Amino acid sequence: MSSQPEPEPSDELFRQLKELYSFFKVPSDKRSRDQCTPDEYERKKAAHTQNTAIARAPASFARCWGILSPEKRQRALELLLGHYCDTRAAAQRNFKFISFDRLRIDMLCVLTSLKIDPVRRFNTLLHHLVVLYDAPIDEREFEAFRDLRHKLGPERRVLYDLRAHPRDLSASFDAAEAVINRLIAEGQERVEQANAARVRHLVPVKAAWALLHEPASLVFGPASVAQAAIEVYMSRLGPGQQAAAVARLRDLLFEACEDRALHGEALDAADQLDEVLGTLRAGDIGHAICVACLTWLLRFYESRDASEAVVELKGVLDRFCGAEWTLEFPKLALTQQWYAAATVKALLRHVHERTDRQILAQVARIFPLDSPGTDSWAHARPVQPAEHPPVLSLGHRPSTHGDLGELDSTTSVPVSRYFPQSRRVGW
Repeated sequence: MSSQPEPEPSDELFRQLKELYSFFKVPSDKRSRDQCTPDEYERKKAAHTQNTAIARAPASFARCWGILSPEKRQRALELLLGHYCDTRAAAQRNFKFISFDRLRIDMLCVLTSLKIDPVRRFNTLLHHLVVLYDAPIDEREFEAFRDLRHKLGPERRVLYDLRAHPRDLSASFDAAEAVINRLIAEGQERVEQANAARVRHLVPVKAAWALLHEPASLVFGPASVAQAAIEVYMSRLGPGQQAAAVARLRDLLFEACEDRALHGEALDAADQLDEVLGTLRAGDIGHAICVACLTWLLRFYESRDASEAVVELKGVLDRFCGAEWTLEFPKLALTQQWYAAATVKALLRHVHERTDRQILAQVARIFPLDSPGTDSWAHARPVQPAEHPPVLSLGHRPSTHGDLGELDSTTSVPVSRYFPQSRRVGW
């Protein structure tokens, strides 16, 4: 009598790990060997090998899950999330790092090197989120475009069969080819629409990164000059709160990966990013940066005995620091908070070359405090892709995981970046 298979672990981390492995599946050509060119057949074998390894990995993890510490389970999932995001951004996807044996080794090495540093873990997850949203969505998402491939498969078989017949069937051949072209165009339109939404949803992700990586001295004062804001916010939390902040961001990253893999779409993460900032007790970060910049402006004009500018800036600062705007400003969208913080910060560089009246007029445009409610901030125009906030601040070089200096590169690529090859192998 055969023994019953052991039940899979029931905790949420394993469920996410198992589902995440399925996101790595690649389309496998269903044609027989004699219907494939040599290159197509090699791709078919490679896809079969990869999908087999992906299917086996969760079972391998299930067998040792019970002896893994909670930290090791979390790191295994976080490493796999990182590999998924990195492979989305790669033109040629290499999946050698996601096997059970390789991931187990990397998990132990990372645990040793990071010493479970919550700031680095949080930074790494936020980095992955930026990379994921920055990478164009394409037809290689296995599950998201399964329905279209299932439609294309029979039509391609019809076309293959017609090629073996005399050309007097050219009308049938042309008709079959027209169907295939229509389906491919349909898929291309889906990809282009998905990428248009992805570019929009990328903006709040980069806004969150930019705000959290402002120099902490701007938010907390000179004592924090060598740190980024994220480091100080995290240091003010207890161990349990730090773990909760990392877990909330990890759940958001998984959900974003899931939406992309299953639906070929980019998750609108703006509200969830607000929740992440809430777990860090950093919901006021945009307000704090604006207050710091306004205070600097006020002191500058005080040093010049510019009484009219001093009186006007004191009025702006007092109102902005009052109960109404201390409460209302953090309710603005992250993109609007970043717009205000970045614009007033940039204004500091121009105080010597512009008149007092020009600076005060710009301050009034940035901070429309005379109109009630947050609707008055609609003047902050939508941030276009070319105006994305920087992805790396100067304040966090010593402890930021990886170099994010090139993350803006893919946003300038047309959304159909991968489509020329789709007519050959993608769909």
